[in-house]
Amino acid sequence: MGSMIGIIAAIYRRRFRKEFVHPNPNLGVIENLVYMMDFNGDANYKPAKEVVKALNAWNIVLAEHELNSSTAAIRHVASTDADIYTCIAGAFGPLIGRRHGGAN
Repeated sequence: MGSMIGIIAAIYRRRFRKEFVHPNPNLGVIENLVYMMDFNGDANYKPAKEVVKALNAWNIVLAEHELNSSTAAIRHVASTDADIYTCIAGAFGPLIGRRHGGAN
């Protein structure tokens, strides 16, 4: 998961034509995600505690969801060596179905 946080932040920053920000070893995983995405050049910058708390809760909810239909779908699509965008699109399909239950 640690590498994925850096990848997500790098993609986000590139999209807005911002330079890559290296992780801060003094911060936790989710706090580093927010730090790397929102860093504005201020040496004293720290992510808002409310944002970090909300993202931590969201991360726990997703982790507790275990192997749901969208996770199974993305694994099936990824096993065919499809590109990442197709894999993610494939994961959204089951979320639309009425039997999914609206968990997300």
